[in-house]
Amino acid sequence: MDEVLQIRQRPSGPAFSAVERVSPTLAESLRECPLKVAFGRDPAFRFLKKATPASALGIAVHELIDRAQRGQFAAESEPARRAAVDGAWEELIARSYEELRSQWRLGEVPEPDTWPGFALTRVVATRWVMNWTPRVAGGSSATRVVAEEPLAPKGLAIVGRPDRVEIAGSRIEIVDIKSGWSQPTEMSPRHRRQLLAYCFIWHACHGSWPTVASIQRLDGKRLSMEVMPHDAEAAGVDMASLLEDYNLRVASGHNTDAFAKPSEEACRWCDYSLACDGFFRVVTHEWSWYRKCALGDVVDIASSRQGLRVTLKRIAGDSLHDDGWVAVQVPVQELEAPRPGSRLAFVRLLPTRSADLKTSWDSQACEWGERPEEVQAQDELERGDSRG
Repeated sequence: MDEVLQIRQRPSGPAFSAVERVSPTLAESLRECPLKVAFGRDPAFRFLKKATPASALGIAVHELIDRAQRGQFAAESEPARRAAVDGAWEELIARSYEELRSQWRLGEVPEPDTWPGFALTRVVATRWVMNWTPRVAGGSSATRVVAEEPLAPKGLAIVGRPDRVEIAGSRIEIVDIKSGWSQPTEMSPRHRRQLLAYCFIWHACHGSWPTVASIQRLDGKRLSMEVMPHDAEAAGVDMASLLEDYNLRVASGHNTDAFAKPSEEACRWCDYSLACDGFFRVVTHEWSWYRKCALGDVVDIASSRQGLRVTLKRIAGDSLHDDGWVAVQVPVQELEAPRPGSRLAFVRLLPTRSADLKTSWDSQACEWGERPEEVQAQDELERGDSRG
């Protein structure tokens, strides 16, 4: 690395502002944890949201499919089509890899061919694109395909952009493409709500109800359900209710805790747990996460050829060691050493054979300038005991 890396300080906030319109994806975030939405809308916390191998693969797959739907690979011969598809895949993955390398600085980002599911995703995605045809029951040649059309019904604070809509006569099918290498085997409640929301939005824009809604897997299989208009209408009402509830909280000036809904499931993949008081208040080793987190005050910093060893007086985290201390190995020579006494948070740490934890390329660290309320109360109690 060519420059000294600095651990960033946690911004104050997040700031809370009203949301003008809600999409099916945003609605699920509001349902899961409204505080996550506030973090995501505050530019000061944008540095915490980074690409991952999974998201990079997903973006590459969606872009490849989008290019196919626009006719980019409509070459005359199959060898020419194959070369064009393979070339596009290599281009998209190379771009994603460089993006990851620019964002993650605590270690070397793994090469793409080592990413979980990379080989399988490449095979099924390129095969799907090579064999791409409008899929509709009965194989009607009159099928019209609408890909990623922005939908914004007039008079409603609801928007959406379904991956694909297939229209053949009176049959309308909403299709959501799942690009992950681990393909769903059944339609989850979350998937069902999102599909029904897209159906509601489509009807609000075009006046016709979709008859079928499906999850499209990259292996060609679909998980489908019949669409009942009253179910789609209920999904639309639910989206509007989630939006209204969030905006009412913003308008009433609730504090951060009123927005937070920390839980093992909600926090597992959250980009903002590193800066979240609510997360560190509830995280526990009983969650059984392999990757660990820690929040504490720096009491010692040791330097070696391998980097830094930072010892913290533990405040919170999911380590099994309850002796009040945690040591984190940071194998980066060019990292500006944190100051003794500073408060640091770490997420996605790796356990070692010793009691230490260590950073990986996708670990994150942040210096906290403010203390959680319950820690301040504990500090006051300790000072009172020492005076008594």
